[in-house]
Amino acid sequence: MPNLLFIKWSEEDHFDHPIIDEQHRGLIATINSLYYFIQNGWSISDLRHTILMLEQYVIFHLKTEESILLNQGIPDEELEVIKNYGEEFLRELKIVVTNAVAHKEPNELTSYLVKWWLGHKSEFHDKLVKYIKH
Repeated sequence: MPNLLFIKWSEEDHFDHPIIDEQHRGLIATINSLYYFIQNGWSISDLRHTILMLEQYVIFHLKTEESILLNQGIPDEELEVIKNYGEEFLRELKIVVTNAVAHKEPNELTSYLVKWWLGHKSEFHDKLVKYIKH
């Protein structure tokens, strides 16, 4: 049986904010679902609904982080960086999905997503932690 989880939640993934942590688990669950379907032979075109769900969840998650940070008094220039980060991710995700569909290579998508997740939880959140009050 193939490994069912592409990304495993660990204590290192805790941001120590209940909503952000819960949404991160949701992101990981969605990425793991994509991985599971791919491992079970689903084509990239069969995964369009799951990919759309992931895109929408990422938008929801980034808006949640923005809202939390806005309520915590993050400086405008830092908030702009966060908004740009989200927009850039969504642009890149659309390109990766388009290429994965064109090449009929779903692993391009999962490789990109794991790379994004690792960057999101480390580099991106390292910038945010000083603004989040738990």
